[in-house]
Amino acid sequence: MTDKSIQIIGARTHNLKNINVEIPRDRVVVITGLSGSGKSSLAFDTLYAEGQRQYVESLSIYSRQFFNQIPKADVDQVVGLQPTLCLDQSHHSSNRRSTVGTITEIYDYLRLLFARVGEIHCYQCGQEIKQQTPQQIRDRLLELPERTKVIILAPLVKDQTGGIAEAIKKIRRERLVRARVDGAVHDIDQLPTLHEDQPRTIEAVTDRIIIREGIESRLLESLDNAIRINGDGNLVCSYLKPGDGSSNTDTWEDVSFSTRYSCPDCEICYSEVQPSSFSFNSPLGACEECSGLGHLLQFDPKLVIDRRLSIFNGGILPWSEFTKVKARKLQSALKPILDSIGSDLKTELEALTPVQFEQFFYSVDKEKLGLQALLRKELATTSSEERQFELESYISDVECHQCLGSRVSKQARSVLIKDQNIGDLVNLPLGVLKDFFSGLDFEDERKVTAAVLIPEIVHRLDFLVRVGIGYLTLGRSAVSLSGGEHQRVRLASSIGTGITNACFILDEPSIGLHQHDNDRLIGAIKQLKDSGNSIVVVEHDEAMIRAADYVIDMGPGAGPGGGRIVAAGSPQEVINKGDGLTAQYLSGARQIGNGSIRRKVNAEKCIRVLKATGNNLRSVDVSIPLGVLCCISGVSGSGKSTLINQTFAPAVSRELDQGGVMPLPHERLEGIDQIGRIVMVDQKPIGKTPRACPATFTGLMSEFRRLFAATKSAKRLGYGPGRFSFNTRAGWCPDCQGQGVRRMNMNFMPDIFVTCDGCEGRRFNVQTLQVRFGELTIADVLDLTVDQAKLRFEGFSKLAMILECLSDVGLGYLKLGQASSTLSGGEAQRVKLAAELAKSSSNGQLYVLDEPTTGLHFEDIRLLMVAINRLIDRGNSMVVIEHNIDVLRCADWIIDMGPEGGVAGGEIVAFGTPEQIAENPGSLTGRYL
Repeated sequence: MTDKSIQIIGARTHNLKNINVEIPRDRVVVITGLSGSGKSSLAFDTLYAEGQRQYVESLSIYSRQFFNQIPKADVDQVVGLQPTLCLDQSHHSSNRRSTVGTITEIYDYLRLLFARVGEIHCYQCGQEIKQQTPQQIRDRLLELPERTKVIILAPLVKDQTGGIAEAIKKIRRERLVRARVDGAVHDIDQLPTLHEDQPRTIEAVTDRIIIREGIESRLLESLDNAIRINGDGNLVCSYLKPGDGSSNTDTWEDVSFSTRYSCPDCEICYSEVQPSSFSFNSPLGACEECSGLGHLLQFDPKLVIDRRLSIFNGGILPWSEFTKVKARKLQSALKPILDSIGSDLKTELEALTPVQFEQFFYSVDKEKLGLQALLRKELATTSSEERQFELESYISDVECHQCLGSRVSKQARSVLIKDQNIGDLVNLPLGVLKDFFSGLDFEDERKVTAAVLIPEIVHRLDFLVRVGIGYLTLGRSAVSLSGGEHQRVRLASSIGTGITNACFILDEPSIGLHQHDNDRLIGAIKQLKDSGNSIVVVEHDEAMIRAADYVIDMGPGAGPGGGRIVAAGSPQEVINKGDGLTAQYLSGARQIGNGSIRRKVNAEKCIRVLKATGNNLRSVDVSIPLGVLCCISGVSGSGKSTLINQTFAPAVSRELDQGGVMPLPHERLEGIDQIGRIVMVDQKPIGKTPRACPATFTGLMSEFRRLFAATKSAKRLGYGPGRFSFNTRAGWCPDCQGQGVRRMNMNFMPDIFVTCDGCEGRRFNVQTLQVRFGELTIADVLDLTVDQAKLRFEGFSKLAMILECLSDVGLGYLKLGQASSTLSGGEAQRVKLAAELAKSSSNGQLYVLDEPTTGLHFEDIRLLMVAINRLIDRGNSMVVIEHNIDVLRCADWIIDMGPEGGVAGGEIVAFGTPEQIAENPGSLTGRYL
């Protein structure tokens, strides 16, 4: 052992077999191995947990009282450990206010930049607003040609009725002798007749001056008087402008000034611009309509209106099925708003201008309610549950119509840098945004401030682009990010802080990355290492393993069969040893599949999606073949999830009356009658609470309960199947209510879960645990792994079938009662897949999988492909979004999207067999195939 390494001595966490490990410091170290072999137990539950403990020990006694129930890692000793930072797959927050910009802190720099160098404009008339002192106004007027005539005016009434008499009285009290009324100057005693019911503009003339040397003091005094008389800091200076060559007539030119942030023409006052003025988490900067969320749950105009029709001909879809009498009654309620915008019931709605449509749909004026308000009123007053359900189907989470998703107030949106407001910038792809700031320059005093802030912004943006997420925007909500995207975003914030001499622990950062982007991620991780940090990566990606300085291969099996070090050393040393499955796949001795046998694609047997335009899709037409393994590939951000998860799958689901979210815009579907059901096998948790587990999700728990209820002791005690459920009061532990853990509120820190003291994590009460099946209680059964349960219950056909399916997808190491909150996305997806495999009638169905190889070792992927092919051979269809090259080689058909991500993507680059994709020069996926 050396002082340049981290030594782990006697690690026994979970399935670790009292192992000793030496991890070199200041290197990229990859921990790999089968799923369940102990990688996470070593990296997170031992290394990171000990790092946390050592940090807590350094705190004061007062601070440590909040941590005293955090369990200590089961390890004898960890020596040489640097401060640890863990960037795992979990989001840690479901806060809709968290965005890419806030996580990376780029948005904080943007707020400061806009507050210091932004140019304020009036959000109503668009003219620039500058706060000027009387001295600055004087100096500007002195720049006029000598002998120029100037009139100094104090605005009192601007194009309004009423207040005229009071304005005249004020001029007289100030002992001024002239006033300008509607642009004409009059002596105060010779004013024309002014009626209060007619709109007028009245300004007091505080002085008339000719620009010449020595006028400075008088000019400044006149300006001060005009500002004082106006009271709002506004004044107008009118000067005589000589006529041009085509006319000898001199004209008076008005220039408005303000000593405050206010528009002299619109009389709109603005508060002083501060960084908080651009924060959507502050009342000062948040949009007034959506309170800074950017979206609202309301009637969606895209769902409510068919803009090709008029209102009279059924353009309002929620009213289209009404009788003529009822429809006419509701249509008449829209007549006031239609009259105000100059339209009628028989005008096609697509003829409305954007401004007219905004008023028609969103008006809240009581005398002329818009369509949104009328539908809300109907929803609130209807007594029919059927009608309520129908109206709710037209509601969705739509972009705020005021801030257009920027989240900030009108004033914040009126501050510009190079004609761009902060809302415009946060909605640009990160790659485009980086180019914008790289080319940004200022010539005036703002250059000093910009020189400090812009390099910090560019530095962080450059890293985000280099790790393959340049297609994201700063305004992208954190809850919409995938685990891999979220981890890379958080990695950017760590890079930006310039942390050194720390140990970063990463959990499969390559998730969701195309091979094209993976090299850039590896380069960024090496940059972090070169800054003086140690990098420990739990990873299965072949390129990442080969690029590591040191590899630790865990195994040899999973669960109880794992927990040992199979091999350790440089990548080549691990391959040369050749003992483990990892080495065999890296050397080519084992392969996931050769892909030489392919199912033929029938051009007639497919589902077609026509004119899909959601997000970055460019009016895509695509045919999804049925009865085969169809893979959707492409670089990150190319539109795969938009096409399949947000357009195709929801559209099919609603067509088959399975409900679900509204699909993104598309023209129509064809061929939907060829399938009976669609099944989304995604990576979402199998339950929302610790009560959910593989046993409950797959139906194993129901069989176990019947088994225990049939025992002699259960019958003697009068216990039915319900007694053996931890979801019922009769069976659960009264302390934790069947969860096995208790939530601890950590105030300013994230809540933590600790094992329940009452049942010691067994979930059931003492009375229920008296009943045994053989030597096992119901809690003992849930503590078995899938493989252990297979041996114990092989004589029970239904149990054996479900357990066999779980084992077939590589989950033999998983405990039956493991809480859903502790399952990875890949494990949750495979549990769902196993549940489908266990259904004897699963044929004629369409399965949609989203990156099912996430978190899987080469051997696990091989098992997964066997399970997928079993489902297809039963007569089902499989659509898989995937980056893994080995899986793509096994596909029957590939649809490759691109050519790049974000705005440069959204097209079908190539489609065909893997061989055909490999021959296509325009396909980035083809280069790796």
